[in-house]
Amino acid sequence: MSVESLKASYEEIYRTHGIRDHLAFYRWVLALLRPEAGRRFLDVACGEGDILAEASRRGVAAYGIDIAEAAVARALRNAPHASIIAWDAEKLPWGSESFQYATCLGSLENMPHPDQALAEIRRVLGPAGWACFVLPNKYWLGDVLEVAWRGEEAGSFQPFERQGTCQQWRRWLTRHGFQVRAVYRYNKRPSLFRGHKMKSIRKFAWRSLFNSLCPFYLSWSFVYLCEKIHAHPIQNGSATSQYWRLE
Repeated sequence: MSVESLKASYEEIYRTHGIRDHLAFYRWVLALLRPEAGRRFLDVACGEGDILAEASRRGVAAYGIDIAEAAVARALRNAPHASIIAWDAEKLPWGSESFQYATCLGSLENMPHPDQALAEIRRVLGPAGWACFVLPNKYWLGDVLEVAWRGEEAGSFQPFERQGTCQQWRRWLTRHGFQVRAVYRYNKRPSLFRGHKMKSIRKFAWRSLFNSLCPFYLSWSFVYLCEKIHAHPIQNGSATSQYWRLE
């Protein structure tokens, strides 16, 4: 998928329903990173800007980019104290070592050239900078059960998505100059309400139980807490063919 077609897809998504998680999730990610007040934090593919708003409330200098101008418009309303622009994640506009913290929460796998985007995040992080990435599991239990029951997995709502196992993603991050300090499972929290209307309590209870019992390596996605290391990263372009062959 080209950058232009990806942008068009996300413009449509953010003009209609948007994409966002629970505030508790963004607060949890910030608790993992522990950004200090006054330091610079970048969220790549910031969507509706919820984590930027939370970071700003903590006195952190928050910056965000998203490929979709419609997403940026929403983010600016939600996080008025953050600096947010519409931009391509594969060519970040900041100089090297501009930030102490960075996140990309469920978007690297959707980009045309994820190796380049990850290299750019590493470039703009300062020495021993910290980053948090959310990446999707190829073998999520929900999909496994769908295949076992119906013979087909549920389709992704994203226009384009790559998936991998926990260890495949870890190796990919390591090859790009990040030391993975911790990995957490993440199963998206169910919602009991849609707006002011209550949804099915039965479905909410079942989904909550399913999430709590889901084995670690069959989680919906993984959260990687990483530190930038000084090891020389791989040459651009070499990882894509190696990684996506699922070595």
